[in-house]
Amino acid sequence: MKILFTIFERLLYVGVNFFTVCGFLGLFLYFTDQLEATDGDIGKFIFFCTVTLFLGIVSFIFEVLKEVIE
Repeated sequence: MKILFTIFERLLYVGVNFFTVCGFLGLFLYFTDQLEATDGDIGKFIFFCTVTLFLGIVSFIFEVLKEVIE
């Protein structure tokens, strides 16, 4: 059971890092005028931020569960 939590925790960290990098890359390109911002692009950025926040909350819950199991 502990091994499953460790594997899932690592996958969550990879997901958080991926969505964070994508979100900040999009924001950087938007502010340097490399990206023509439309409503769809801003919606994608908000989506990346929302997914990052959700994955962060889930990883926090798994940290707490891991401590309870140990």
